[in-house]
Amino acid sequence: MPSLFELLKADHDRIKGLIQEIGRTTNGDWKKREKLFDELRFELCAHAHFEDEVAFPRIREALGAQDTNPIANEENEHAKIGELVARLEALDTKSSEWSDTIHELQFFFSRHAANEEATFFPQAARRLDPDIPERLGQLYEERRSAPVRSS
Repeated sequence: MPSLFELLKADHDRIKGLIQEIGRTTNGDWKKREKLFDELRFELCAHAHFEDEVAFPRIREALGAQDTNPIANEENEHAKIGELVARLEALDTKSSEWSDTIHELQFFFSRHAANEEATFFPQAARRLDPDIPERLGQLYEERRSAPVRSS
């Protein structure tokens, strides 16, 4: 069973790949761009929601009041990514401003993922009981494979 951190790294790789694929599209290929952007939004939403609503609270609880600053930093970065996605949603996918913004998202997300993987994940893994990342990984897989209900 993969740990939470292994699954989140796989998410990072998948998201970076989608952003790169979007970045390779041209303004004339807007239908493909929109389809890929829909996929990207889904992946980012599922990833950030699980981290913010499930993983970070459990990690914060395990760390106690010792050091929750790294979690606050991750939450702030998620908010910035959310702002960039909202900006993209408001723009015409055929515009150069949209292309510039997807490149900004690519840069910011790559930096965010690298920091999480190199610093935050190892710190959290060292300070958590060994079974917590495994249990959270199992929960994440269950949530990711659950059918999505539309309203």
